Amino acid sequence: MKKQLLLLWIIVVINMPIIGTAQEIAVLEDYHQRIPEEYEIEEGDTLWSLSEEFFKDPWLWPNLWAINPHITNPHWIYPGDLIRLKWVKDQNQIIEALSLEPVVYDVQLKKNANISLNQGMIVSEKFEPLGVLAASPEPSDQLGTNDRIYLKIKNPKALSLGQTLSIYRPIESLIHPKTKDELGVKIILMGLAEVEGLEKEFVYARIKQSYQEIQRGDLIMEEQPLRLEISPSQNLVDAEGFLIDSVEAADGLGQMHTVFVDLGSKQGAQVGNRAFVLRQGDGLEDGNDEYDFEKMPFEQVGELMLVKVNENYATAIITRSALELKRGDKVVLQRNY
Repeated sequence: MKKQLLLLWIIVVINMPIIGTAQEIAVLEDYHQRIPEEYEIEEGDTLWSLSEEFFKDPWLWPNLWAINPHITNPHWIYPGDLIRLKWVKDQNQIIEALSLEPVVYDVQLKKNANISLNQGMIVSEKFEPLGVLAASPEPSDQLGTNDRIYLKIKNPKALSLGQTLSIYRPIESLIHPKTKDELGVKIILMGLAEVEGLEKEFVYARIKQSYQEIQRGDLIMEEQPLRLEISPSQNLVDAEGFLIDSVEAADGLGQMHTVFVDLGSKQGAQVGNRAFVLRQGDGLEDGNDEYDFEKMPFEQVGELMLVKVNENYATAIITRSALELKRGDKVVLQRNY
């Protein structure tokens, strides 16, 4: 009788953990299938709480931090930030070695739209403005919201009372950092004006909203939306280009900066596409020049999302940056990403 009880006890002890482990693994694998690739940080989120919510183990937070190099301090994450949740094989290797699975965009990810400020764009050298901000009754060099202005418009009959126009300023002609080709003119959007009166010589208007200090001599164009709401979209092509310039004048560029890349609709780029930013060579600009940098592997240093796509270039927002990004960095669209 004792032998039978001992045997029964051994069977129970051996079998129970196996059943429990199998159920636990099944639950984890099933839950992992429903983890979105990216997540938008909400109020109260921490890497600890997100690791517990998505991976059922809060102690995995260092792993979550490791695959989000744009997070410089694990205690500093803010509502609206986008973080990666899925581990990618060979994350730190060159792009040729990346093994990315096709992204399945679930409902949650599609709702994670980025709100990007439309701060500027590249226009053709032949682009013609509607007119110019000629004068103002305001006794100030710098004009702002609610100030009255007089516009000299080429065809005032094409305008209507209450119409909104964009005020912009040409900054410089752009030269490609690699090919040295002329690309067009970089313009910065300065604000919005609303038409209040139509006369033969001048159009009377009022500054509806100013993004920066507006000056006499700034130019007028059709209204450009300030905010662009962009949802991620799967890349349909493999394409390569370069980061050619930015709205900001800074040399080093980081997360949320607006940049321009030479990938447009002709190259298969679409709004919502995400691109890797790659760099090769020594990390110090004045590093050892004894070796051929062009034979060194590419390292992933950031990621962009395209928010506005024209024929030969796109406006993008930097969503991740492990290092400061620079003009001339390589930009890669990878199909199915």
